[in-house]
Amino acid sequence: MDVSVIPSRLGRIVTANGYSYQITPEDVLWLARSVHKEGREPTYASTIWAYFQRQAAYRRSASLASLVLAHSQPVNPEWRRDGRFCRSGGSSSTQPNCAPNILDQRAGNAVRPWGAIPAAARTAVLQAATAALPNPVPRATNFADQAVTQNFLRRNPDSRLISKVVSSQCPACNWYIAEGISRAWPDNFVRVDFDGTVSQSAPTVSPSTANTTLFSVLAFTGIAAATYWYLEQRKK
Repeated sequence: MDVSVIPSRLGRIVTANGYSYQITPEDVLWLARSVHKEGREPTYASTIWAYFQRQAAYRRSASLASLVLAHSQPVNPEWRRDGRFCRSGGSSSTQPNCAPNILDQRAGNAVRPWGAIPAAARTAVLQAATAALPNPVPRATNFADQAVTQNFLRRNPDSRLISKVVSSQCPACNWYIAEGISRAWPDNFVRVDFDGTVSQSAPTVSPSTANTTLFSVLAFTGIAAATYWYLEQRKK
């Protein structure tokens, strides 16, 4: 896996109670592979920040990449053709999420080089890793589609819904939740520090707002594009 094309100068995930984790190019690559398959562009920032906050909530010393690989179905080896869920006789082998075309997509995504990942996903991850992407889901440490999330909330009454999208354009978009471990955090408990520049939380919107404008704060502005261009130029 060649990560030499990814900028090595990246920020650290930090918390108000002293946790710190250095983001690596490998983390950036797996995050980008994950987010562009986990949902549409308006949810990229939410997915990235849910992973940052999950990494911090459990004060993980293992890599962020390993967390993404274990949690994100589009990149999780257990959900590939030879993984324990989708292999012949596996617990989900006859389910739609183990259909041959889905397995083909996962196999391709697992080896997708940086330059073949959609630019919007690469931009979002690099922004987040350099403290330039506001956090739209403070406290969120988990996510899933609507049905899985609702079931999780029923089984975990100490968890709370942070944000959701209900839209004909995004019927399978993930919903984001705060678990008991993170519910009491202030908005900026988890941040990214990039050479002294610290990320901020985006304006909060009630999770009952059921349309795609919920994630309008995630639109990639000219500043975002310029940030991405600058980071790309640094490696030349």
